[in-house]
Formats: sequence, C-alpha cells, structure tokens
Amino acid sequence: MDSVIVGRGLFVAMDSVIVGRGLFVAMDSVIVGPGLFVAMDSVIVGRGLFVAMDSVIVGRGLFVAMDSVIVGRGLFAAMDSVIVGPGLFVAMDSVIVGRALFVAMDSVIVGRGLFVAMDSVIVGTGLFVAIDSVIVGLGLFVAMDSVIVGRGTLVKNGSHGRSKNRHSFFAL
Repeated sequence: MDSVIVGRGLFVAMDSVIVGRGLFVAMDSVIVGPGLFVAMDSVIVGRGLFVAMDSVIVGRGLFVAMDSVIVGRGLFAAMDSVIVGPGLFVAMDSVIVGRALFVAMDSVIVGRGLFVAMDSVIVGTGLFVAIDSVIVGLGLFVAMDSVIVGRGTLVKNGSHGRSKNRHSFFAL
C-alpha cells in the first residue's frame, strides 16, 4: 500500500522514492545521482549547489539567500537583484546561474530540466517531484497516495489522506 520496487532501483513509498542508484524522493527530500538533494527547503546538485527557501550554493563560491548572494570570494548582492557575468541573476525571489539555474523562494531550475519548488521538482525532461507527486522519465508518477510506473501501473494508497493534490508540472 505504501511501497513499490521496479527494476534494480525504484522504491516508492508514501514518502520516499529511489530510482537507479541516486534518486531518493520523500515528502521533503530528493537525491538524484551522487549530488542532487531536494527538500521542501533545500537542494544540492553535484558537489556544490545547495538551494533552500533562503539560500543557494553553487560550485565553491555561490551563496544565494532571500536577501544576499556571494559568488567566488567577493560578490555580495542583496535585497533585490544581482547579475554576475553572462548568467547570474539573484533577487529576493530568483537566481539564474549560467543559462539555466533559477532559484527562488519556491523554485529552482538547473541545466535545462531541473525545477525545484517547495512542491515540485523536474530533472531533465521527465522528473517531477512534489510534496505529493513524482514523475521520472515519461512514466513514473509517485504521489503521497498513488504511483504510476510506465504507462500502465497504478498503485493507490487510499488510507493516506494528506495528499494536497498539488500536481503542478513545469518543463523547459
């Protein structure tokens, strides 16, 4: 009623999902590959990106909070906006690093596919992780109360009543 294992890596429970060797999705956290951790308030990508409701670290130097940004060893930017080089924009509610990173109090985009909000995450062209739902590739949908794998399997957990039905989907 609360868990599913598919292939070698997929574990889907009412509050967690593991895909392959890296993806862990819970009601408040997600890990993809060796680096991505996404929670309701934080995200780590690779070895450097940390995104929370109020902070972001990219590589070895970028720190973005609701009101401040530090890039490398010198840039501190504040309550409203900062642009560094050809790509970094940091405001109270948004950050862009390179061509794709957008970090706001409720959302993050890394590369061409990762969208992380308080209630949703998209990695590549297929992964959607929310407090109550997850889509991996073209087929996996995992919510607090239901799971769809491929195009046909539905696992419903009727005993769990906390699903918020917030299945917002964002793709680039």
